[in-house]
Amino acid sequence: MDTTAPRRRLTTLLVGLLALLSVVACSAPSLHGIHSSDRAVDDRGLAGVWRDDSGNLVLDVTRQGPGHFALRVTMVDDETSLPHVLKLDAHLVELEGARFADLVLSKPQREALFDQHMALALRTHQLVKLERHGDALTLWQLDDVKLRRELAQGTIALDHAVLDHAEGGPRFVLTANTPALQRFLGAHAHDTALFDELAVVHRWVRP
Repeated sequence: MDTTAPRRRLTTLLVGLLALLSVVACSAPSLHGIHSSDRAVDDRGLAGVWRDDSGNLVLDVTRQGPGHFALRVTMVDDETSLPHVLKLDAHLVELEGARFADLVLSKPQREALFDQHMALALRTHQLVKLERHGDALTLWQLDDVKLRRELAQGTIALDHAVLDHAEGGPRFVLTANTPALQRFLGAHAHDTALFDELAVVHRWVRP
């Protein structure tokens, strides 16, 4: 199985989390998260170190509390062979039987960005669907192209803002509030056409 394209999408998403306004992320960033106490779930089995078959993607997951995880993500870029390292906070939620991770930069990285760029560095969220079967973990993101088309056509009704000045052409940011995002993801949780596979990783080290 060729994993180059999914890993490249994941690299873009992770690097995008570090970008100002997150407008270069592969999947649309969201101003609001999807985590709420009534939707929160826990999975102790997520803790540990995971990697893909190539060894170029490593996820070091530490459980901070019920449904709250710290992630250290190391991703080797396919084109440059350089590693990208990110530290993220993740909250796990369940919507209509599917599980999602609400990802933001870790607090130290957010503070470092704010110290450097002040109000130009806005906190945004990336919303990732995940499914764990034992020691195998699959991650998906919203299909950016399909979502953009559906939003433009009005087929999907979800508050968003279009950034016409973004590098690489028009981009958009989801502006819907948490309940609206939860309803949207719950309604489309099992719509395979709306999600792109980011990565499949397997447990490497147990906690």
